[in-house]
Amino acid sequence: MAAAVTQDLPPKGGYAPINFTRIPARSYFSGYQLFAGFGLMTAASCYLYYRTYHKISDTTLVHCNIALAVATLVHCNIALAVTTLVHCNIALAVATLVHCNIALAVATLVHCNIALAVTTLVHCNIALAVATLVHCNIALAVATLVHCNIALAVTTLVHCNIALAVATLVHCNIALAVATLEDIEMHSGRLALQPMLYAERDREFLKQVRRNRDEEAKLMANVEGWEVGTYHGQPIYKTLPANTYREPNTPEYYVHGPTRKYVDSALFALFT
Repeated sequence: MAAAVTQDLPPKGGYAPINFTRIPARSYFSGYQLFAGFGLMTAASCYLYYRTYHKISDTTLVHCNIALAVATLVHCNIALAVTTLVHCNIALAVATLVHCNIALAVATLVHCNIALAVTTLVHCNIALAVATLVHCNIALAVATLVHCNIALAVTTLVHCNIALAVATLVHCNIALAVATLEDIEMHSGRLALQPMLYAERDREFLKQVRRNRDEEAKLMANVEGWEVGTYHGQPIYKTLPANTYREPNTPEYYVHGPTRKYVDSALFALFT
């Protein structure tokens, strides 16, 4: 025989009175503490911005200094070449002028001496003519020696300046070519390695997806009617064909991994 049903009744004395007193939520921080925390976070953010700004500024300054040094070197080489050319022209003009003056003076002296010697030889004696001729020869020898020394000095100076200008230009061109080749080599290396790195990343991604599938099959092996890739036998996306690959979202990808790994890779990576 079934037991009789007992009606639930209020307790003796009735229910306790309902407390309608307002109980506010507990506050952990006061207004001043909130403003202080906001100020500290703002100061820390400004400090990080200051560090990053100066880091970028230092890098930009280094690049500017390199560009300025290269431009200055090029300008110095051009100025050196122009100055050398001007000096060579001035030296050549001076040497030509000196040579003309010396030749004119020697020719005048020789002509005067010859005329004087002939006149003296006719009117005076042979000794005076011989002395005059000796003086002419000495003057001619001195003029020739001075002219040779000046020409040799000017030629040596011109050759030295030309050699210095050519050596400076060749050195600058070699340095620029070496820097350009290094940049091309680094860029070529990045282009060569990039497809391989992308392929290895995709391969590791697919391997992890396969691990997740195997882990799900192992974990739900004792659940009756469970089919891997479905929800209790029902496909997640009914409009997709059965053999269509669907890329998992971030929580699905890290579902069988450590929580710390998910936080570092999926959440914290967004702020770095």
